[in-house]
Amino acid sequence: MEEVLKTVCSAEHVEVDPVYPKRGRYFARGVGPSQWLLVVVSYERIPARIISAFGYRKDPPTWGA
Repeated sequence: MEEVLKTVCSAEHVEVDPVYPKRGRYFARGVGPSQWLLVVVSYERIPARIISAFGYRKDPPTWGA
């Protein structure tokens, strides 16, 4: 949980979810067993809430764009 919160606070890459525009996708590299840790945060309600967190093997879709 600590790494998930750190990712949201100081992500290396942030993008809007392509399907749900009121959700943010936060990426941290080198956390956990995969190349990236992806944390999805919903801003559809107040307060915002973490929807999911999981390992992500590829670079983020908009990384380097």
